Amino acid sequence: MNLSSKLLKYLDGMGVFESLCDDEKAIYALFALCFDVTSDTVLEQQAEFERDLQEGRLQELPDYNVKEVSNVRNYTGTGKLQYEMSRFGDRRIIDVLKEQFGEEKLNGTFSELYDHHILVKTKRIAEKSREIVDMVNDADADIFEDNFANLMKRYDWTEEETEYRKDKKRHTVSMSWLLERQERELQKVLEMDIMHYADDPSTQAIEDSDYPYHRRFLSHKFKDSSDYLEAYTKFMEFATRQEGMIIPKLGDYGKYIAVNINKFRPEQKKALFSIIRKLELIHEDMGRISSGRTKVKVPPVANTGCFRFVNDFVRTTVCDVVETYYLGSAANLTLMETTFYDHNLLLKRNSHTAFLKALIEWGALPEIDEDTLSKIANSMAFKMRALPASGYEGWNGRDYVNDKKICSDIGKKLIPTIPYSRKKET
Repeated sequence: MNLSSKLLKYLDGMGVFESLCDDEKAIYALFALCFDVTSDTVLEQQAEFERDLQEGRLQELPDYNVKEVSNVRNYTGTGKLQYEMSRFGDRRIIDVLKEQFGEEKLNGTFSELYDHHILVKTKRIAEKSREIVDMVNDADADIFEDNFANLMKRYDWTEEETEYRKDKKRHTVSMSWLLERQERELQKVLEMDIMHYADDPSTQAIEDSDYPYHRRFLSHKFKDSSDYLEAYTKFMEFATRQEGMIIPKLGDYGKYIAVNINKFRPEQKKALFSIIRKLELIHEDMGRISSGRTKVKVPPVANTGCFRFVNDFVRTTVCDVVETYYLGSAANLTLMETTFYDHNLLLKRNSHTAFLKALIEWGALPEIDEDTLSKIANSMAFKMRALPASGYEGWNGRDYVNDKKICSDIGKKLIPTIPYSRKKET
């Protein structure tokens, strides 16, 4: 006798009924009959336990939570069993069983039921299970791309969407913030080892990856590792970059998920899809910002000779700085120029004309004629000569307090992705 085990199994069984498939009505009748049999067994064991105890015998201890097992509501749950039984009305149990299972099975033996039905069907289920997986493994990537939205619907994204909306309220939503958010969301899922089963990248693939660009958006406290670099390179095999946005190749990415789905932990399975939903949310806001701003162009080579790097991140960051700090004076532009130089964005500190043309090409400044451009460049040169030759962090004189404050504020907008790194004067 094992009263505690039987009692707890009876309680668990009643709980299982709560999650039965509604499209398998036949199970209801059988579960009800099994519950009746099990309840008889439990009652018999309880009576035996009482008799033994009265006669001085103790074969086991009541190893269960008395509050849990003595509360009838813990057995009846939501009342589903009572509700389903009431739906049969006055129909006899035997008539329901004949309807659900057929007289042939009910008039046969249990050996026949197992050999001719259960075993045969189970073998077929096992065979089909393998065939389905093989079909998925051999399927073209297109089918995963065409049906990725359907796979996404298997999860509820309310929590992720609510978190994103709250986070936007706590920050100024700019293109720079969205680019940083994009990379950090990717960091979160990569650290969950979702790329574990992807093919190992070659040394060349790692060297050619744009990891330095991704790394600039992560915390300055983030510790680089070969494992993380490898995970990032693997993920980007399933994605491309367009204007700084990570665009997943849903076909290839979907097939990677499908082929390995049974190997992932539950939290990894959702993370594989959650990064796609989060990218969708971020890209929607990027689109709204881009549609409200002059389209950013890649400047011609002749106009970018002053910038050390020419990519979407640099262009977007520069445009945000100009939008925030440009007050219409050449002095403002000069302080931006020297700050950009001190943060290693510019090759030279005083290429004023090229600097202005780049800002115009990128949409940070409005179109101006050559005569006006020349006058602004001359004014910037005059202001630059009045500034110390050292980096702005070393400006200690009283004459430079306000200028240093403006440069420091601009610098904070660049940090940590573009840190202060003033080169030595040559």
